[in-house]
Amino acid sequence: MKFNKILSTLAAGLMLVAAGACTDEVKYDPAPKFDGDEVYFNLDEIGQLDIETDATSVSFHLYRVDASAPLTIGLESSVTDPDGEPATDIFDVPTEVTFPAGETSIEVPVGITFSAVTAETPYSMFVKIAGEKQTPYGATEGNFTLLYGTKYVPWREYLAGEYASFQMAGLWSYLYDAPLYVRESTNMPALTQYRIEGPFSDLEYNYLMTVHSDIKVAVEGETEDCFLVTMETLRFVAEGFDPFGDGSIFAYLDGYTFIKGQVNPEYTPEQIMRLCTLNEIGIPYYKPSTGEIFLFLVAQKAQMIGQFSYYPSAGGWQHIQFPGFLTLGVYIFDGGVSIDGTGLEEKQFDIMKTADTYGMKYTMRHGNLTEDQIEAAENELLLDEESPVITDSEATVKFELTAGEYTLIVVGVNEAGEKTCDKVQHFTYAPSVDDGFDTIGYAAYTDGFMCSLDGDISPATWQVEVQQDRNNPAIYRLKNAYRQWAIDNGTPEMAMRGNYYVTINTENSTLVYITEGNLGLRNSVQEGAVYGYSVAAQMLAEGKTAAAIRLRKMNGTMKNKVISFPVNSLLVAYANELPDYQTANTKSSFKLDLNTLTPVASAPVRGRIVNAQEKSELINVANNNVMLR
Repeated sequence: MKFNKILSTLAAGLMLVAAGACTDEVKYDPAPKFDGDEVYFNLDEIGQLDIETDATSVSFHLYRVDASAPLTIGLESSVTDPDGEPATDIFDVPTEVTFPAGETSIEVPVGITFSAVTAETPYSMFVKIAGEKQTPYGATEGNFTLLYGTKYVPWREYLAGEYASFQMAGLWSYLYDAPLYVRESTNMPALTQYRIEGPFSDLEYNYLMTVHSDIKVAVEGETEDCFLVTMETLRFVAEGFDPFGDGSIFAYLDGYTFIKGQVNPEYTPEQIMRLCTLNEIGIPYYKPSTGEIFLFLVAQKAQMIGQFSYYPSAGGWQHIQFPGFLTLGVYIFDGGVSIDGTGLEEKQFDIMKTADTYGMKYTMRHGNLTEDQIEAAENELLLDEESPVITDSEATVKFELTAGEYTLIVVGVNEAGEKTCDKVQHFTYAPSVDDGFDTIGYAAYTDGFMCSLDGDISPATWQVEVQQDRNNPAIYRLKNAYRQWAIDNGTPEMAMRGNYYVTINTENSTLVYITEGNLGLRNSVQEGAVYGYSVAAQMLAEGKTAAAIRLRKMNGTMKNKVISFPVNSLLVAYANELPDYQTANTKSSFKLDLNTLTPVASAPVRGRIVNAQEKSELINVANNNVMLR
């Protein structure tokens, strides 16, 4: 009885459910069928399209749903370079393509004029399926990147089991051995890369250098081919490593890349190398006959990369000797001029030797020596027992010189003191210390040059160091007058290293003039230094008489110990504009008031150059922040 009652209850429940289902029935209308041809991109294939060497085309794919019949579709496209400029003269995207019957996908070729493609430059290509040939269920447009990038074989050890020798310099004058790795480009035969690890375990970095065997570098004294080397920027990061004292990251980049970053990207390598030379920035190079890389590295704060400022005391030449070479050689690199706290000026050179050269000796001689004279000087040097044999791989040598021509000779020797190799460098020296002028004090000077070069700059007055010619007291000059101007103007990077003068001739107090000279300021490597001049000096050089100069009122005057010039009687120009000058003293502001002259006990401190041996210091030169020269 109990069992039957349960069955009847269950049956009644099923009837109620059925009744409810009939009452709540839901009907769905099918979606309308899409009438287009349903052509689309595969999203997984939209991205970068690699261009191969000498390629005539690169391609992407299109797909469709219905392959029952042939189908021709239109394409809308655009191709631009990184600056957004059209690149349709390089790349040719078809305006229509055809699917054969039975094919659901096709390859769409994009024509390429390879000779016009710039390596490592990403071009942007946009392609859209035109008209009603699209599908709402797939991508109807694609954004692609076209790139001719450098491809390399895998890294391998240059000579298994043997180490390269690396002589660092600048911030770290350090010699160490490490494995050298190499890889060649598969699509750019002129490029080969070398990699060597840095020596410090708490500074994780690699020197990654690219040799450009299609770009030759002219190296003084070298008769064999040398080729350009560039290096990716190194950033040094380690706990507690703070060389600037402000938390900034220390970075290195090669001299060629440093200068290249300041100029027009369309400049040729030859133009960039010329700018390197003009700015006393070394050009890194590779010498394949001896297996050597000479790196000239520029030190910067990482956040200042791309700007003109750098720290020459922390950079300089570094040397890598590949394993497997027996090389006997010595090298000379111009280290510029150093001036100590007393104003003593010394000419500085960095000399290096290869690992297989036992030692080196050097001598400096007056004049531009002939080959016979050089040979005689070398023989004297080898016999001179007081001349030390330097066995360190690198040394910095300094000389007190007077004005004139000189020849520096470095001789490599074996353990017996016999010559194995040599290097000679000729140069002309023009000192700025003890050159016949004495500092007589500081006086108030009001600018008439820079305020004319830039109309937004107001005439400024500041104290300048005044010097006087010992043999002709009527000739004055202002030493590094515009270094302080650059600092006060908030542009210390414009101040050039070294000594620069504004020379004023007052022999005739009614015909005062300023000789042509570098003001010691540089805004950019392209424009070059700023030069000042006076119309009176220019007219005298052209043979004009004093009367003609006074008639045109172009003469400066010295009256009651105040030197001044009439309006528009001075000239100013950037180096790249010379010999064309523009009018200066437009605000009639130039004035040197010698009544304000205050004596000075000694020359002001100029700072010092870091020697190679001082490997733990980074000099911050006050008022001369070692900016771009």
